[in-house]
Amino acid sequence: MLNRILLTELSVTLIVLLYTTKMLTIQSHFTDNFSGLLLSFL
Repeated sequence: MLNRILLTELSVTLIVLLYTTKMLTIQSHFTDNFSGLLLSFL
């Protein structure tokens, strides 16, 4: 049970890190369109 919880925590952390990195990359490449992209994801 504990291992399962730890794995889930790690997976969520990795996904969040990847998403944040992706967002930062998009922002650095398309600064002007970032607001529009962010709104389209919401």
